[in-house]
Amino acid sequence: MHENPDNQMKYIGITNKSPNKRWNNGLGYMYNTKFYADIKKYSWDYFRHEILFTGLTYPEARQTEDELIRKYDAVNTGYNNTYSGLSRGNFNYFDFKIINQTNIEYADNNDYFIRI
Repeated sequence: MHENPDNQMKYIGITNKSPNKRWNNGLGYMYNTKFYADIKKYSWDYFRHEILFTGLTYPEARQTEDELIRKYDAVNTGYNNTYSGLSRGNFNYFDFKIINQTNIEYADNNDYFIRI
């Protein structure tokens, strides 16, 4: 979780990468315009960065992410774009197609998706 200490706005997300690789000093959030604007305004080092959980399965991580986004109302009062966490800018399910590969984004029904 990343939190702006100035306004307490939060971003909650999951990754299977190392934190530093995912975060990339804030560049990992370029497609989240709301969050990235504040990263540029305040600097990446100004934010509080906290790893809340490790070792979760993908479904556990997705569920926990959704619960935390809702708990902190991070869509309306924070930096998250969606409750599902499946977002890169304006998420649209029609931008995805079902494929049969592993290690690709998947929904609760275990269908796999890739951005087209």
